[in-house]
Parts: sequence; C-alpha cells; structure tokens
Amino acid sequence: MLEGPLAGGHLGFRMDQIDLESNKLENLLPPVKERAQALGDFPVIVAAVFILTKTSSNSSQWEPTAYRWGPASSLQKKAALPKNTSRPVLHASDEDIVVAHRPGSPCGLPFRVIKQSPMYVSCLSTLRKPKCDKGYVLLKDSEGKFNVCPAKVDNKDYFCICNGLLSSAGYNPKEEEPLYTVGTNASRIDRLMSVKSLMDELTGKSS
Repeated sequence: MLEGPLAGGHLGFRMDQIDLESNKLENLLPPVKERAQALGDFPVIVAAVFILTKTSSNSSQWEPTAYRWGPASSLQKKAALPKNTSRPVLHASDEDIVVAHRPGSPCGLPFRVIKQSPMYVSCLSTLRKPKCDKGYVLLKDSEGKFNVCPAKVDNKDYFCICNGLLSSAGYNPKEEEPLYTVGTNASRIDRLMSVKSLMDELTGKSS
C-alpha cells in the first residue's frame, strides 16, 4: 500500500514534508513499483487521490496494480455508513479539509480531517475533557513499552481518534463525538452513486 501526503487520516509525513515535490504520489510510485518488481513483482496499491490527479502521462511506470479510495467508495449507495457520516463528506469544500496537528492525533503525525467534525471542533475548546479509553494508538514509555496514549491526559494537543472514528461509523455516538477523515480531493465528491456508476466514471466509460 502506498499513500502520498494528500491522503486522508494519518499522513506518513511531517508537516514540513507534505508539500514537497518529491513526496507527490506520482513521484513516489515509480521507485516503489520498481522495487516491488525486483522483489517478485508483488502488487502495489495506491490511494485514490492518484486517480483524480494523474493527467500528464500514460507511462506504464505510473500504473499501480490496484487502487484504494476512501470517500468515493464509502459514499456508494449500498455502503453501510450512517447518514451523519455521508452528509459532511458530500458537503465538504476545499476550505473544510484541513491537516490537524495541534490538536491532532496522539501518535504525533499530521491527520487530515473535515474541520467541522464535532470532535475536532470540541477539541479546539480547552474545556473539553479527554475521553480516550481504548488505548489503540500507543507510544513507548520510558522503559520502551507501548502503553502511553497522550489523548488520555492531554485535551489541548490531542484528540482520541479511536473513539472519534468509531463514533463516525455509528458504533459509539452516545459516548463520543464523531471525527470525519477524508483525502484532499474529497470536495470533488458531490453525490451518492451506485458501484457501477462509480467504476464507469473511474474507467472513463460514463457518458
């Protein structure tokens, strides 16, 4: 799986690396694909922002084995997401999509999110109490053991992504506010569609 810095959720880049030319997905893919071919030609899957932005080359080195896309697939008509999740994604503009850092993920990596997400909004308030009770995102303590989650004790710099994402999927809405993550091109998704219509559009078959 290969993700560039324009994907949703956790970004595997520091804040000062997100806009670097060298980290664009179309520049990251060729050496990764070359390495994969050298090690047995195993599949290379890339995040869907690549589909929406690749326009300048037909070279085979640009072609991954498969694609993974988030909002486009989650907003198919038969997707099992609650309406309160699909609505903010469908109405998100470019200005609504931000890279959260402070407050941000307890792991410290930048995290792309819709800024109107109830959890993110409330985290901007110093009155919010931390509600991490899962401990799925853990860092090492002084002894090198993974048992530290900053979101358990700090409600100023971190939000509990575990509870936020569970709530956005409808699993614990009474316990926590939802957190909506999307890629940078999510604003281009403006409707619910069938799986067939989505695939026709992605393959250029739609009229």
